[in-house]
Amino acid sequence: ESIDRLINENRGFNSFPKYGYCLIMAGGPGRGKSTLIKERLPIDGKIFSVDDLTEKFASLPYIKKKDIKHNDMKKKLRKSEEVFLSAQGDIKNNIIFDICGSPKGRGGTWSEIEEIVSMVKPLGYKIGIIWVATNRSVQIKRNLSRKRTVSDATLHDKTNGVNKFLPMFLTSKRSMDIDDAWIVFSSGANLHDNNIPEMIHLEKTENGFNLSDEQKTFLSNFLGPQEKETFKKPITYLANSEVRRLEKEPTDFIRR
Repeated sequence: ESIDRLINENRGFNSFPKYGYCLIMAGGPGRGKSTLIKERLPIDGKIFSVDDLTEKFASLPYIKKKDIKHNDMKKKLRKSEEVFLSAQGDIKNNIIFDICGSPKGRGGTWSEIEEIVSMVKPLGYKIGIIWVATNRSVQIKRNLSRKRTVSDATLHDKTNGVNKFLPMFLTSKRSMDIDDAWIVFSSGANLHDNNIPEMIHLEKTENGFNLSDEQKTFLSNFLGPQEKETFKKPITYLANSEVRRLEKEPTDFIRR
């Protein structure tokens, strides 16, 4: 059984309903979530994104960059989400959450995914999750091309968390309130690989979604190794400053 067949089965998304659907887009910085939302998803809905909110605040003439705090933006976004949800009646507008998807709390006992589920499930929303998977070196390159570049520590800490947490979450009973799940690949397997696989549509079981050992191995190789140092200068990958100084781009940014 080839991994190509596993990936190419059920290539398209299910037909999203016009109302009453909550779609959670999960993935670390530079994963291409915003592009996927805007260009490829056949769904209309209210988008909640801390990055989009931060961009809007940063564009205001009386706001200074140093005054924009990520936690403050998240609080403002959560308030906006609560106001929007409280206004929904019998016909509920679709909602799209653009999040990281890494665990929260000591030992990863809670996650932003579960916070969202706890808000929308009692309102009767059907819930889908898309894990946007990207090769780590491609992710670093995309991050450096963004207007608001995140630090090495932030990128690797969040990406380590996502890459470790999401496979565990999706294949466990913690995901039982999720109705649909996909893994979408938004890059090739390295910086210059343009042979981009499409997606895996995960089958739901009594114990979570099914992800075969072969698919797990493919994912691990595709994503790249975890970064061993997430507080100081990275030791598994080249730092942002080192990548900027490269005269010729290699296949990846892994240290040799």
